[in-house]
Amino acid sequence: MMQISIKNLLHSESDALRVVLTQVRQLQRWNHWLAQALPDEVKLLEHCQIARLDQSTLIVVADNPHWSTRFRFFIPQLMTQLKQYPDFQRLKTITCKVRPLNFQKTPISRRTAKLSPENLKLLADTTQEILEKITRNMDKSKP
Repeated sequence: MMQISIKNLLHSESDALRVVLTQVRQLQRWNHWLAQALPDEVKLLEHCQIARLDQSTLIVVADNPHWSTRFRFFIPQLMTQLKQYPDFQRLKTITCKVRPLNFQKTPISRRTAKLSPENLKLLADTTQEILEKITRNMDKSKP
């Protein structure tokens, strides 16, 4: 099997690689234009990015439903602003979708809460007091 270094591959005239690199540059340019259209929404742009352009529909993906909903509020403004760029002159709709969980940038951590011995004792004591009050109230309400 012939080994080719990544450096040689990147500098070669590979058509497949050239197509991929062209698409990456195009997405970078589009996302730059998106950032210019929403200059005051840095936090939103950290969670939403353009994925592709299907004919006249711009597809944007968001990290979660919160950011997708928030992005949708800006769609009317974006329709007007993005049409000034040559790639988006035929733009008719912008759709924002939520990125599937298995494509998240960072994994969701599943941490369990750990109580210190002091807090555990306080919680136990509080629970015991509540149970005693409930029991007393139940005894008082019995005929």
